[in-house]
Amino acid sequence: MVIKVLREDEALRSFLGEVNIWRQLRHPCVCSLLGVCLFEEMPAMVLEFLQGGSLHDLLHNPEEPPLVPPRPPSRDSDVPPRPSSRDGIKNAGSGPLDAPLLARIVKEVASGVAYLHYNGVMHRDIKTANVLLDESGHAKVTDFGISTRFGRSEYTAETGTYRQMAPEVILHKPYNYKCDVYSYGMLLWETLHRKIPFTDFAPLQAAFAVAMENARPPIHLREDLKEYAPLITACWDTNPAARPAMDAVVLATAECLTRIDAAAAAQHKERMQAASAAAAQQAMADEESPQEAGGGGSSMLGRGVIGLTGALASKLSLSGLGPPRPPSRG
Repeated sequence: MVIKVLREDEALRSFLGEVNIWRQLRHPCVCSLLGVCLFEEMPAMVLEFLQGGSLHDLLHNPEEPPLVPPRPPSRDSDVPPRPSSRDGIKNAGSGPLDAPLLARIVKEVASGVAYLHYNGVMHRDIKTANVLLDESGHAKVTDFGISTRFGRSEYTAETGTYRQMAPEVILHKPYNYKCDVYSYGMLLWETLHRKIPFTDFAPLQAAFAVAMENARPPIHLREDLKEYAPLITACWDTNPAARPAMDAVVLATAECLTRIDAAAAAQHKERMQAASAAAAQQAMADEESPQEAGGGGSSMLGRGVIGLTGALASKLSLSGLGPPRPPSRG
């Protein structure tokens, strides 16, 4: 478990609001609030601990050491060593991440956000840093510090993180839960490209470019992830009404995941068949090689015996021990 401690007295109202929302959420794709306590005489939340770290770190800081160091087993205990934070996440290094892993993560994030919306909760800060992973790479949405509920007449402007903030939020316009859909589109772009959006801009410059110039990061997806491009552009549409609802996003990402899993399974099957064929050819070659070697050895042995016999006969003839000569007439 993890303890999130309130360190500022003036933030108590925000803390209570976060607890009030979080305590009612239970979903496989949402980090769980386990309880509330006092830690060093300060209010604190007890949260589910997820060893995989954040999605942001998986994408951009894959070589960082584990969040929890491995624990050697006790001599008097059968408890196995504790795994490092990303032991179960395949290819969690600097190279390309597997398409099925990325497809599953973005589908799980969509499921978590859709659950929030179904329960009338607007997150308002969807980003890769607010998605945590367990040791197997399953994603859970976290951090409800600036979340709010549906139904208010107006909401605070410029709430969230500038690089992921919807244009209507930046421009102090009325907004609703579709601001989360925009932020999810930015998260989808960042996850599949493994890049931070608008890296050439300062956060405020990025916000200005989005709101005033309708700027978006360029889409250059890998071949095995290209089918996500229409979903990305739909999610970050300038018009909130044109953005899909998150339940539709869940369906779209589930379909993408199914196709990507099927393609990966087919590629794996082809590799296994190729490896099996290569192994069979090698086995046949190994079976033929001893016979050829044996035949060649017999031939050499025959030549050796014949050569030895000829040499021995020559020596016997020279030493007078050869066959007797016929008697001379004279």
